Amino acid sequence: MTLVRSWSSPRPRAGSKGNRCSWPGLASTAKLQNGALVASVETLQPLTANFATVRVVATNAAAVAVRLRLGVLPLTLAQPLVPTSRLAGR
Repeated sequence: MTLVRSWSSPRPRAGSKGNRCSWPGLASTAKLQNGALVASVETLQPLTANFATVRVVATNAAAVAVRLRLGVLPLTLAQPLVPTSRLAGR
C-alpha cells in the first residue's frame, strides 16, 4: 500500500523579526495509490504563523480559514495510531 501526496504552496514570506511566516494559500492532498482520498487540507484565506507565540492567525477571524477533507484510512495505516486496540473491518 502506497500513499501518494501532493503539495502546492507559494513560498512563505518571512516576517520582520524572523519569527513569523505568512502563507497566501496552501493545499496538500494524500491519496492511496488507487486514487482514494486519505486526507486533504487547504487554506481558504492567508495565514500568518508567529513562532514566538506559537499561534497561527487568519486574515479574517470571522471567515472560514481552513478546509479539511477526510476519506478512507486503511486499517494497516490506522492500527499504529492505537497500538493497544485491535482494529478490524472490511
